[in-house]
Amino acid sequence: QRREAFFIAVDTYNLLSDYGGCVPNEKTYQVMFRMIRLLLPRKSREQERLVKDLFWECCDDGLLSDASLRIVKQSLSPPVLKELVGATFESQVRLRDLPPEWSSNVKRQRKFNG
Repeated sequence: QRREAFFIAVDTYNLLSDYGGCVPNEKTYQVMFRMIRLLLPRKSREQERLVKDLFWECCDDGLLSDASLRIVKQSLSPPVLKELVGATFESQVRLRDLPPEWSSNVKRQRKFNG
């Protein structure tokens, strides 16, 4: 059932972007990273390959958010994480230390005081 749910999520993502003219945002990537993490076997080759591919697509779009990075770090083994971002431990990888163009299109939330 998990695999079927995963394929439904991927098909929906592809339909929206390919035919619906919808453009992904940081929440789209966050949901897709979460689907990969929750619906595929933990740290399997398939999961790591899909996270890596989606990671680069997300970075190319400038939509890597703190939330997406957190899921990516939880999903990858230390060697694969190092391959992507140059650090092997989750605590060593922070969004502010990565190239700014990877998150250049993320909408920053304003704090509301009042």
